[in-house]
Amino acid sequence: MARFSRVLTIALTVVAALVVPVAPAHAAYGSDIVVSIDVYGQGFKLSGAYGTIAFDNGNAKYRYSIAMC
Repeated sequence: MARFSRVLTIALTVVAALVVPVAPAHAAYGSDIVVSIDVYGQGFKLSGAYGTIAFDNGNAKYRYSIAMC
């Protein structure tokens, strides 16, 4: 009986490992850094870009949101 319960425990563990989906690891992003770029020509504003950028805790990835006008 002890051998059966051991085999059953191993089988259930294997099935649980296959059924439970593994989620990919997500890097924690730092706080948003405000980005603001203005382009001037002859004293007049010609265009600009505005938004945010954030780097992950390892500085390997980033996310951004930029609007240009």
